[in-house]
Amino acid sequence: MLKELVIVTGLGTMGIACARRLGNGRQLLLVDNDQIRLDQAQNLLQEDGFAVDCQRLDLGDPESIQQLLSSAQQKQAPLRFLLHTAAVSPTMASASRIYQVNLEGTARLLDSMLPCSRPVRSGSSLPVWGRNSCKCLPRSSCNWQLDGLKG
Repeated sequence: MLKELVIVTGLGTMGIACARRLGNGRQLLLVDNDQIRLDQAQNLLQEDGFAVDCQRLDLGDPESIQQLLSSAQQKQAPLRFLLHTAAVSPTMASASRIYQVNLEGTARLLDSMLPCSRPVRSGSSLPVWGRNSCKCLPRSSCNWQLDGLKG
């Protein structure tokens, strides 16, 4: 068993780069909604000597996030990094799906996983968001949500 766990959600360019940079000497748990991308990333990183496990996850599905939590707990290693780069963009999904995945899914993921992190000598878990996670929905599609946030 390795000392620390690194969870990477979203296996695009940023997710793979994060896994390479922070996965050395740690157990990687790669998470994505696309099984083909998971298989490719696992093969690529294992060929380079990384310890890799994979799990398919739909961030919009609360049950899927609970399954990830169970997998992480079964590793019996402290969660060192939660690198969250998964998101959907306006070219990939409707406004409601973007809200469901990028906002609600991210909140559920953090609520579920951050209590699993344990302080380590030089820091604790670090969430990282990709640029798609930071895009805002068109104001017309979420006025009711934004109104509750005002002053």
